[in-house]
Amino acid sequence: MRIITLNVNGIRSAAKKGLFGWLARQRADIVCLQEMKAQEYIHKVKNRELYDPVLTFQLSNDFHVRSLLDDYWPTDHKSRGNAVLLEWINIY
Repeated sequence: MRIITLNVNGIRSAAKKGLFGWLARQRADIVCLQEMKAQEYIHKVKNRELYDPVLTFQLSNDFHVRSLLDDYWPTDHKSRGNAVLLEWINIY
């Protein structure tokens, strides 16, 4: 049995990028789709509901989220092109 689970940033947007064609080629028995906005992802990492190897480390070392940069790096499919602008105030 083949199960695929994906977090998509909008079904219509994903469809425009070829989601359904890709899914058809995967021949999955079960497909689970969920949508999580970037702000919600950051919030869950802050609350330790999710683990992100980079963001978790930065937030635990007093980096502060200042902004979410949409479409910052469009070719990075894992981040969906998003980036987080962080600030670290070094008091030394």
